[in-house]
Amino acid sequence: MRQIPLPLYKDEAPQELIITSCNEAIFNRLSLIQAQENVRLLLIGDSHSGKKLFGRYFKQNCGGLYVDHADTLSDNDLFFLWNQAHDEQRPLLFSSAKQVGDWDMKLPDLQSRIASMELLSILPPDDELIAELIKQKLLYNDIAISSKAFSYSIKRIERSYTMIYEFIVGCVRIAKEENSAIKLGHVKSLL
Repeated sequence: MRQIPLPLYKDEAPQELIITSCNEAIFNRLSLIQAQENVRLLLIGDSHSGKKLFGRYFKQNCGGLYVDHADTLSDNDLFFLWNQAHDEQRPLLFSSAKQVGDWDMKLPDLQSRIASMELLSILPPDDELIAELIKQKLLYNDIAISSKAFSYSIKRIERSYTMIYEFIVGCVRIAKEENSAIKLGHVKSLL
């Protein structure tokens, strides 16, 4: 497991891109891209799966053009961004929580361009990533968790980025309401 610190953005919590076996292939692919390389990538992953962090890494690493929630943009906007990356000779990364077949594209030319993009899919989280996400987010919120509660949660939490996010939000809420560390009973009630 590796953690890659990313530049901080005003008013945002510090975040690190946590690399484990479930997302290492994506990190390795993005690391190989050079500025002015004519590469067109499509990153698909569930909500809270790290797409924005990968996008920031992509921009930082090669100066590429990153577009989050590409599926929500109009055909004209997507064409404009594609052409901008081409004209500026920059790599391009679109990300979405939806598979391309679920996008609302009408123009055949755009459909073929999007279909030609190299697809990168974020895999479900492994135990190592789940553990690091829980540690990172609770530490940022200055919340302690007992070792029993921590072990229990990693073994039993659903392998879903959204469920991990909701679990962390629940831990933060409980810790603040009760002004205490997260214990096994808290974790059982959340899971």
